[in-house]
Amino acid sequence: MLSIGDLQELCHDNSMAVTKHARIRLAERGITVNDLQNAIRTGEIIKQYEDDTPFPSCLVLGRTERGDQHEMYLLRGKNRF
Repeated sequence: MLSIGDLQELCHDNSMAVTKHARIRLAERGITVNDLQNAIRTGEIIKQYEDDTPFPSCLVLGRTERGDQHEMYLLRGKNRF
């Protein structure tokens, strides 16, 4: 099971990897990687998808740096989020 603490730790030490696909989707929505990290730092996991393939994922509800509320879909890759 994914925990918000694990996700927040990755934001703190810059271990989070953001795929090219995710960067494109963020840009289309006017969301920066900093916004994504802030949403994780201020957010909570509202839904777990433990049986997702190829890796477990979750839905996080948090706020961007501007204070906008967003739901972010995150998935854990092999040995990292």
